Amino acid sequence: GTAVESSSGFPMRAVVLAVVAARCAALRAGPTASTGESAPPAIAACESTLDALHAAAARADGDAYFECFAADAVFLGTAPEERWPRAEFERYARARFARGDGWTYALAGGRATAATPARHVTVGPGGGIAWFDEALVGEKLASCRGCGVLVREEGGAGAWRIAQYSLTMTVPNEAALDVAALTMRHQTKEL
Repeated sequence: GTAVESSSGFPMRAVVLAVVAARCAALRAGPTASTGESAPPAIAACESTLDALHAAAARADGDAYFECFAADAVFLGTAPEERWPRAEFERYARARFARGDGWTYALAGGRATAATPARHVTVGPGGGIAWFDEALVGEKLASCRGCGVLVREEGGAGAWRIAQYSLTMTVPNEAALDVAALTMRHQTKEL
């Protein structure tokens, strides 16, 4: 078949395999969590991209917001049908931003300590790809988690861009069955 390339120039199959291999290597080597306290430069650069993303969304700045994404990025929203290729997501978000309607997500607890980091960033071997998860508090959705993959453009020497971002609402275990029942009732209405 034809190889599909990411905006960073890496074939997508190679990007996926690199993430899996790097994650396995990282698990063997132990955790590499960032805390905002003297993080290695690549981790600090990834965090800067994520911080810029959230700041731009809060002020409804479409240009700055989409500067954080790779050209072929995908955004996964909280609803089951929300898998947005960048072009579709950009049309939706820019329309909201044009009305001054952004969204606000902040790191849970701000920049937490090494013992309880709100964001974890791991940079893979070779330094061209990274993955992250972050505990967030949303203005409207409360407790959420963002996770995804960043790629370093220009063959690993350029800016870090988000290749995939997934936003999920977190649910306390004690409430999970209630939320599942509500979701099932909602899905039944759609059928």
